[in-house]
Amino acid sequence: MDLCETLATINVDIEEALGRFMGNKDLLVMMYKKMPDSINKNKDIIPDIQAGNIDAAIQKAHTLKGNMGNLSIKPMYEAYAKITEQLRAGDTAGATEGVNAIQDYQNKLLEILANC
Repeated sequence: MDLCETLATINVDIEEALGRFMGNKDLLVMMYKKMPDSINKNKDIIPDIQAGNIDAAIQKAHTLKGNMGNLSIKPMYEAYAKITEQLRAGDTAGATEGVNAIQDYQNKLLEILANC
């Protein structure tokens, strides 16, 4: 099973992503392989919330939302879209809960990408 087939098993919409990348599967795979860097650079949302640095938390959640949306990683896109809105509305408890809720999926995605 190639990377795209494996990602499809965790609800990544490969066909939609390929459409965004004009059918260029090699480019799409290259972008998926860059995803761990983005996740790792933007993973400290909860520490930012705890430190009262809500603007940084919003920026990180928004960045992850955009990256996940561009690559059609829908479970994470939907989670980070909600987290971004919760943070903007001042619902830090809801945002923290959302970040915690997506962690298992996010870890599975990172595991797949580390083994490709």
